[in-house]
Amino acid sequence: MTRLLRSTSLLLVLSIGVVLAGCSDNDDEGDDTPTPVPPTQAATAPAGQPTTAATTGTGATTVPATFASGSGQIVSDGICQATVPDDWVDNGTGSGTTPSGARYAIFGNLIPSEDGWNQAVKLVKDDAAKKEDAKVTEGDNFVRVDLADDKGFEYRGRFDDRYCDFSVTSSRAIPPEERAFWDAIIATLGPVPA
Repeated sequence: MTRLLRSTSLLLVLSIGVVLAGCSDNDDEGDDTPTPVPPTQAATAPAGQPTTAATTGTGATTVPATFASGSGQIVSDGICQATVPDDWVDNGTGSGTTPSGARYAIFGNLIPSEDGWNQAVKLVKDDAAKKEDAKVTEGDNFVRVDLADDKGFEYRGRFDDRYCDFSVTSSRAIPPEERAFWDAIIATLGPVPA
């Protein structure tokens, strides 16, 4: 019964978001400039880190997904943890699969110094340079790589004495409804509580 209530609540929240995204007081029908959709509180990445909205092949923007209270499941590698949607399969090893068959992984490691963090960022950027048309976004405490053709992303964030990675990858384009959860997952990423 609780799962049904959570599912119904999540559908209600998503439905309201879709309806609100479709409302506009701008009658510029010839204007092709997309209207930005502000992220919700739960989908907002930590300070200084970007949030993105998933786009479809037509360029339409989907509303970033959020986790309703009590929804989602925590996945962990023992060092870091994040919340993923309930319908994502957790293999119990910090990895699993999404409904579309994409693979996800969470990974954390200790960093002893500022130099350790710089090396951890360099590794991600060097790996991204080997991937065609990968887009790198970087801030003081994070680096994010978005793969071409909506085939996934990798996010590495710094948390005091460690970094935490979360990635989703696929050999084909990942559906917009799964990509819409990426920022919400990043917002939950962090160390396993002591």
